[in-house]
Amino acid sequence: MRRREGHWPRLVAGLLAGAWASLAIAAGPVIDVWYGDTQNFGQLGNPQQWVDILGNASDPDGIASLSYTLNGGASQSLSIGPNTRRLLEPGDFVIELDYTQLLNGANTVEITAVDGLGETTVKNVTVNYTAGNVWPLNYSIDWSTVTNINDVVNIVDGKWFIDSGGLRTTVMGYDRTFVLGDLFWTDYEITLPITVHAIDPNGFVFPSINPALFWLYRWTGHTVLNNGEQPNQFWEPNGGGPGWDYGTTPPPAAPNSRIQLVGPSDGFGSVTQSRSLTLNQPYMWKSRIQTLGTGDVEMEFTVWPEGDPQPATPDLFLVDSPTGVLSGSTIFVAHHVDATFGNIQVTPVNSDTTPPAISSVQVLQTGSDASVRWATDELATGSVAYGLTPAYELGSVPQAIPNLAHAVTLPGLVIGNTYYYEISASDGFGNSSTYQGSFVFNGLPPDPLISDDFSSGVLDTNVWQFKNPAGDGTLTMNGTQALISVPAGTTHDAWTGVNTLPRLYQSISDVDFEIEVKFESGVAQSVQTEGILIEQADTVVLRFEFHNVNGQQRIFAAKIVPAGQIILLQNLAITDPMYMRVTRAGDQWTMRYSYDGVNWTVATQFNQPFVVSGISVYSGNDVVANTTAIDYVFNTASPIVPEDGVMPLDIDPLNLPDGVTGSSYPAQQLTATGGTPPYSWQLFGGSLPPGLSMDSSGLISGTPTDATGSPYSFTVEVTDANLNATTAAFEIAVVDPLLVDPVVLPDGETGSAYPATQLTASGGAGPYAWQIIGGALPPGLSMDSAGLISGTPTDSSGSPYSFTVEVTDAGSRTASTMLAITVNPPAADSDGDGVPDSTDNCIDVANGPLIPDAGGNSQLDADGDGYGNSCDADFDNSGFVNFADLGQFRAVFGTADPVADMDGNGFVNFADLALFRNAFGAPPGPSGIAP
Repeated sequence: MRRREGHWPRLVAGLLAGAWASLAIAAGPVIDVWYGDTQNFGQLGNPQQWVDILGNASDPDGIASLSYTLNGGASQSLSIGPNTRRLLEPGDFVIELDYTQLLNGANTVEITAVDGLGETTVKNVTVNYTAGNVWPLNYSIDWSTVTNINDVVNIVDGKWFIDSGGLRTTVMGYDRTFVLGDLFWTDYEITLPITVHAIDPNGFVFPSINPALFWLYRWTGHTVLNNGEQPNQFWEPNGGGPGWDYGTTPPPAAPNSRIQLVGPSDGFGSVTQSRSLTLNQPYMWKSRIQTLGTGDVEMEFTVWPEGDPQPATPDLFLVDSPTGVLSGSTIFVAHHVDATFGNIQVTPVNSDTTPPAISSVQVLQTGSDASVRWATDELATGSVAYGLTPAYELGSVPQAIPNLAHAVTLPGLVIGNTYYYEISASDGFGNSSTYQGSFVFNGLPPDPLISDDFSSGVLDTNVWQFKNPAGDGTLTMNGTQALISVPAGTTHDAWTGVNTLPRLYQSISDVDFEIEVKFESGVAQSVQTEGILIEQADTVVLRFEFHNVNGQQRIFAAKIVPAGQIILLQNLAITDPMYMRVTRAGDQWTMRYSYDGVNWTVATQFNQPFVVSGISVYSGNDVVANTTAIDYVFNTASPIVPEDGVMPLDIDPLNLPDGVTGSSYPAQQLTATGGTPPYSWQLFGGSLPPGLSMDSSGLISGTPTDATGSPYSFTVEVTDANLNATTAAFEIAVVDPLLVDPVVLPDGETGSAYPATQLTASGGAGPYAWQIIGGALPPGLSMDSAGLISGTPTDSSGSPYSFTVEVTDAGSRTASTMLAITVNPPAADSDGDGVPDSTDNCIDVANGPLIPDAGGNSQLDADGDGYGNSCDADFDNSGFVNFADLGQFRAVFGTADPVADMDGNGFVNFADLALFRNAFGAPPGPSGIAP
């Protein structure tokens, strides 16, 4: 399949009798990049971690796959809409580019779409990124002067356009958003008019809950809600902010609208006020966030109709803990509403006049370069000017990404020279500080090996190089590990004259050292390898390894100098994790292994003269795929303590099960990660269902006593040993016990339709599903999953058919009961006229034409005395058949009189006379009851 830009038609033709007979056109998918094929970011600053490229891919044959690459790197798969959150319509996609991975200048994003027929379209998008800018805090937007939206804000989700009133959503949906500001921003005030035009009916369906408008302060970008998702969907952390929601009742019911201020990271430190907004009426929104001397944040929010005077006091006021969210931009959200955001004014609340403090300065030397590293006490950018004199005549190297830890490389240094340098650091308010120093360049690093625990989430390219000889290995940094992966079907190995191992390589000096590596992957299949290379050149190496060959796990060592020679091949159980040490002392090499990183066993020692140029850790294979997880690489003389540092305190997500009134709740243990244990838990906001409680260890237990039909929402706070705290929101629904409603099932009759009977349940949470779990229904009857019993019985045993039904609710709760149905034989019909004797007004003789009477019986009773004509000779209804009746019979003989026509054949004749003679002198017929 050839790749092409945009639509690339392929003509398929056949030559028939010297002429074109057919022509077909096959085209690849359409890739629509919403805000243009060239987009600019960073020209004002960095409002969040991500640069979002939005668009839609479509094709009549469907989209089979969608992916992208950045600057020719590894291909990344994209999710294709719709989903219930950020991807609204079929084919929608969001590319999230980490701004720290962008080049300063032009970047190429190559988007590839493949349709259901295998047709491929490739679209190139140029992302021009300008590093080092800080979005000015005193900022305003006049939409009447704007032609390109991304010149003044960054769109995060959805399609937007500029109309006469400002920036407006094109299509209503889940969280249509844009962002402005900088990761540096802390304390500021925002004023703008907002107009709501319409409410989206889809906004009342989970997970949307209700239509709303809001903005969030101190925004840093979407984070992971569910493992493996793309794009990221979670809203935390954030600094909280003002908002309005329509309420949970959809039109035409009256809305229960409200305005609100929500604390940082939805901490439920919130305040609300009932407030309706008139559609198509502009309202002024004004809100500020400010850090107090206690470290808490204070927020205000006021809403009033545009054109009216601003109220003298704010509508809402809130003081809350920042929950670790100290700075960030502002994200504006139209959640299932058609809204216009008017001209925006941002003003600073406080002016920071304190410059960043520079500390922890280091100069690491290697080859012809020196790496200058430092730290600041607040987010800052920086640069290092250097030279052979304090005039720093050799220039300046920028460090343009705001950070707390900083590093730049000074290139082209000469051994023996003294170099002077000056570090400059600048914060988001324009405050700057400097640090001066000097060093004598000797070309050697102060440490032969730099330790790394891979905890930053990105590869430190000042230390490591990812070598990928075959071009098919991949490196992934997950924040605690470096993951090197090799695909199946290709061998990745190092032996005489060959080295195709993908590996992390660090250049070191030819001195004594000891390296320790912790592997967290194991070698479960044949052939998988993981280990350490000591390198003189790519194909001149010492190899130390754990591997699996033909199902046998082993520890292995070899020297390839350049001919290959095995030093050690020994069976050894390889677990996860596994530790390896290699020690160099002159020409002597020692390999050790450990299962716990504390107790070490010498695997082998050997002598080998060797000029070390670097070390590497690798992943190898033959046939099967392999991923090697490397937790850390340490110089044992300078390990990183604590390893992986202290991760941010976070509460693990947990879906809490429903409770049942009167039943013991299945105890749920809340857990946290990061921070410094032990942890202490408390209820921070909202309330648990009555009867439940949470102890200081985070254990929720008890017996619910009340069911409201709505979930109980609450927020918990966890605090670590260093008094760091964070919060998370949860909810628990409580339902009544699930019960099968009592019922007495009617009897059935063989051959007659059974009166359909609906089983019902109460309690639990609908919908319900029914099944028979024991016994059996009478033959001919069945029960569907809705609990309806119906059918026609085909057999009677004379005894009740007993069976057990079970109902299951939406929460997988069950209830059961035993029921029974008796099937009776068919009713007696003495005269065979199809009418059971129990309802037949003449059981000896089949009646004539079946004419329904007032009682619903299809029996002919001409005189209406309750006796069918075939049994009724008492024409005068005297209660006795006598000569008076005979006189009446004689008078109508030979006619069609319906009263005297006892056999119902339409004529009064001798057959009727014979019936009359049999009844003469007696009361009416055998089924009769005297009137």
